[in-house]
Amino acid sequence: MVSLLVDGVTLTDNLSIAQSMNQFYPSVFTSKDCDNFPNFDYVVTSKLSNIYCSINEIEKLLKNLNGPDGLSPRILSECASALSPSICALIDKSFVLGQLPSKWKHADITPLFKKGSKTAETITIRFH
Repeated sequence: MVSLLVDGVTLTDNLSIAQSMNQFYPSVFTSKDCDNFPNFDYVVTSKLSNIYCSINEIEKLLKNLNGPDGLSPRILSECASALSPSICALIDKSFVLGQLPSKWKHADITPLFKKGSKTAETITIRFH
């Protein structure tokens, strides 16, 4: 069993641990206020539009993944040939435009047990 020590309280159920981590992670990251973002003179005038990924490189990476975002790596590995051209086109377009798709700026963070006894594992999170 995994437990999480939060402000002196030990959480042991998965829901409480997940809710606590969902509250903690945003507190340690900053969110930019894009409405009041200062204007800067560009130091460089060229974009990364001359960088291109290769379909073969993307396919190779997909075949060697270890289960991102809860998806089985087997699905991505078996579909790598079909997915690679679209993913490659999306990455290339991102470089040409100098933008990332908004969905790529969000993440689901899943803590993974690494080593030691699962019953003795305690994570301490302090809220400020």
